[in-house]
Amino acid sequence: MLTARIEKIRHNYVNAKPQISCERATLWTESYKKSEGKPVCIRSAQAFYDCCAGLGVHIFEGELIVGAIGEYRKCGILTPEFSWQWVDREMNHFATRPQDPYIMTDDQRRFVREKIFPY
Repeated sequence: MLTARIEKIRHNYVNAKPQISCERATLWTESYKKSEGKPVCIRSAQAFYDCCAGLGVHIFEGELIVGAIGEYRKCGILTPEFSWQWVDREMNHFATRPQDPYIMTDDQRRFVREKIFPY
């Protein structure tokens, strides 16, 4: 039998719509900008450190065991250091694709295209 707290957490998770987070992509890109000219291994290590130090801690209501990949209960993160071209091609259709739909706002798409992808 589930407690009321566990049932509420389950309900919130099951009914949450997956969303895209730009938090990590922003931290990674800003770190790379600051480490311009250094060896790639140093830049990657610094970006990893900056992400670990800068990512928010997101604790959702009622949780006793916590930890999330981003600021949404169901979240997809952008990783600009890996293949980003497919994201650029598909992000206008994230919300309507039949498998793994994600909510991404127009502001997020604009931000990613103007601030993350060019770099």
